[in-house]
Amino acid sequence: MALKPAQIISNIRANYNTIAKDWDASRFRPSEVKLLFLKTAKPDMIVGDIGCGNGLILPELLKRKIKKYYGLDISKNLIAISKKKYASEIKKGKAEFVVGNALKLPYAKNRFDLIFSLAVMHHLPGKKNHLKFLQEIKRVLKPGGKAIIFNWNLLSPATYERFHIKESLEQAQLKGNEERDLYVGWKATPGQNIRRFIHIFLPDEMAALAREVGFSQATIQYYGRLGKKEINGEELVTILKK
Repeated sequence: MALKPAQIISNIRANYNTIAKDWDASRFRPSEVKLLFLKTAKPDMIVGDIGCGNGLILPELLKRKIKKYYGLDISKNLIAISKKKYASEIKKGKAEFVVGNALKLPYAKNRFDLIFSLAVMHHLPGKKNHLKFLQEIKRVLKPGGKAIIFNWNLLSPATYERFHIKESLEQAQLKGNEERDLYVGWKATPGQNIRRFIHIFLPDEMAALAREVGFSQATIQYYGRLGKKEINGEELVTILKK
């Protein structure tokens, strides 16, 4: 039987609290495709990072002289790591980290010039939560502000065989999960059997969600990890304008 959405989200929180130390050790520099889109940040922008993890993108954003960075993550352990790692930036008033829920952001409307959310939305189950996630991002963006959202494309040739996606999708369907819902393992934390929920978004699906929420523009494209556009690339990148 498929888990209820609230239980899936609770499990994601628990998973990332469990693997936080090892996840941090494995994430020390943004990939080339992330670096490409971080160039969107301009001086004096207020930038949000929804699902910030260990604050991986903060150094690159500060190089671009943004006004302030706000990182939010569901994992208290990842936020603790971020606060320790960037204590100096926090003290200078250039960064702020908070434990929070992407479906109920603790920020006022029209707060951000730019929002990044990298490999987060795909952890949310069901269209209702997908819409709520985008509605919250739209609410906290300034008029004309942009959001850049990365979702894993596990149907890409680079990941399909490596993560046994065909088998995982078949197993998930037998348990009553929705189309393109599956669980992907994490093996870097010894003694832990971590299975993370993933929904594989398609471009037309993201476009329909963006229209329903009311973004004025949506650009959706597959990219490879090296930052080049690729047919069925590993990353589905969605750029939304309020």
